[in-house]
Amino acid sequence: MIEISIPNPDITITERKQNLKDDEPQIEPIYGFIDFHLIPRDKGGIFLFYNRDDELLFVGKARKLRQRIKNILMTMFLRLKCTETKYIESIFV
Repeated sequence: MIEISIPNPDITITERKQNLKDDEPQIEPIYGFIDFHLIPRDKGGIFLFYNRDDELLFVGKARKLRQRIKNILMTMFLRLKCTETKYIESIFV
């Protein structure tokens, strides 16, 4: 049997709603994710999509993580009208 170890993620973003505080500006969610700005625009690496049951749904790689993850989320939403993705982990290379 092949054993595969997944390195610890540099960033994990979770589907959630924003809890507004006094002077905090409202963040427009991108397909339910409001922490998308944490993923750097110019970093490459791998990313993993998980569902609510912590089952791995999708693994991908990209030269520009944020752009690629946005494209995948858009494609999934257009095809399915909804997605099971609960959180996304990114590992920079």
